[in-house]
Amino acid sequence: MFNKKALFRFLGAATLLSTLLHADGQTPLKVEELLSKKNAFNVDVSVAYSNIDQKTAMSTVVPVSTLLSFIYIPAYAGEQVLDQDVVVASLNLKYGLTDWLELVMYANGHNTSSRVQLGDAIANQADTDFDHAGIGATFRVKDEGVYPSLLVGVSTNVIGRLTFADRDVDGNVIGTTKQDKTFESFNFYALSYYTVDPVVFVFKAQYQWSVEEDYKGDTSDRPDILAISPQVYFAVNPYTNLSWGVTYRYQTEQRFNGKVETIAESSIGYNIGVSYEVSRGNIISLDASNNETATYSQNTINLIYSKRF
Repeated sequence: MFNKKALFRFLGAATLLSTLLHADGQTPLKVEELLSKKNAFNVDVSVAYSNIDQKTAMSTVVPVSTLLSFIYIPAYAGEQVLDQDVVVASLNLKYGLTDWLELVMYANGHNTSSRVQLGDAIANQADTDFDHAGIGATFRVKDEGVYPSLLVGVSTNVIGRLTFADRDVDGNVIGTTKQDKTFESFNFYALSYYTVDPVVFVFKAQYQWSVEEDYKGDTSDRPDILAISPQVYFAVNPYTNLSWGVTYRYQTEQRFNGKVETIAESSIGYNIGVSYEVSRGNIISLDASNNETATYSQNTINLIYSKRF
């Protein structure tokens, strides 16, 4: 038998359910141990680096995954070659309200450095800003038994800083403006796992719905995103765990005043990871993923620290 504690801490940190209850390696880990204990706090801190390459004549936004949601990084309009580095910092604070219900507060910010070539012109651009802060809840629906476990959750960005395109009378983009919006998107997610010692099979699904926003009399509708990820986790030893899997992602059209500016697109990418239990209640995880679509290529490395108090 192996110690499942570090394995499931890594699993949770990669989704919403990151910091777990200590579990003896000789006893099965139950789904109720995925949530914070009643009246207990857990904290996740994540720093993710993404490199985005794009060769396109279309304007677009690129979703970058955080611990709980997606943030939208705007690319630029026109015939272009784009190379963009993005660093996203995320903080999740979780509290066990009951043995089956966990509340979450979260916040994200980013730094981007972009190199854009438009014909013979080359431009460098940089941006650092807050992205969004929100609240959520995770519910235990079913324990693991003969059939797999099930947890579901919902969250909303209470406040988010969105980037809108400023346009001339002909509709051409001439600049961008940032505005704070409330309840600008909602996330729905589910997680299920089944253990066949020493392997754990995991299925994760997430859907982010973005509210249509008004800006200077115009309407802007960002893409909705569906992400589905089957994964396998394996314990190398009681302190080190490996994971690998694939992620299917689908995003809807990006619209401006009802007109499609970016078509809907889907992609399949890989994800691999490793976690290490430094000491009791302290887990460090590192995972990597890629995403290739019709308009851009994205590679991401995510470092996560999980702490249970």
